[in-house]
Amino acid sequence: MRRICVAPKRYQDPHPPLFQPFSISEATIRYTAQSGIVPVILTAYPPDFQRLCRMYQEVAAGAGRELALGKSVGVIRAVHFGRTEEEAVTLLRETNYAGFYNYFGGFGFWEAFRMPEDAAKYEGAMLPTSEWTVERMRKAKYALAGTVDQVKSEIESLRRIGGEGDLEWCTWFFDQGAMPGDEEMRQIELFAEHIIPAFR
Repeated sequence: MRRICVAPKRYQDPHPPLFQPFSISEATIRYTAQSGIVPVILTAYPPDFQRLCRMYQEVAAGAGRELALGKSVGVIRAVHFGRTEEEAVTLLRETNYAGFYNYFGGFGFWEAFRMPEDAAKYEGAMLPTSEWTVERMRKAKYALAGTVDQVKSEIESLRRIGGEGDLEWCTWFFDQGAMPGDEEMRQIELFAEHIIPAFR
């Protein structure tokens, strides 16, 4: 027997957009650009993130896809709202940070939060657990924690890709199950009321 496939033929032609989550490496960005896949970039430090966006645009052009900077590119960030910045940071520490420290860190995801000074300090080595801090998450611009206005400003800065582009996709790393249900609903409602309309 030949040419038997258990996967059904796709209904939609062309197929729906394909996404590559937690994209960090240059190799992944190049592959997604050549293959017409949307990278959901976890790399957070703005100059590094912007460099990957430009790389995606250049490689896509080489593959015959002329795209504006930010088109067909996504990002994933943690978002936490508080009545004050301190309240939002406490929520971040108890939820997303705890998940990265206790689980995702074991898979190397803290590498997405490298800063320029890490190149000399940890050349050829992964970030040690002593560097796995809430402060690093925030300084690298992965964790957007604050009041509604602070978060909105952070997302606007992220969207503009250094003032040069217009990011198409934004994914909220939401901590479902890591906070009380009423707080989950409050976070979702704030996002729906204040963030979605501002960037729709």
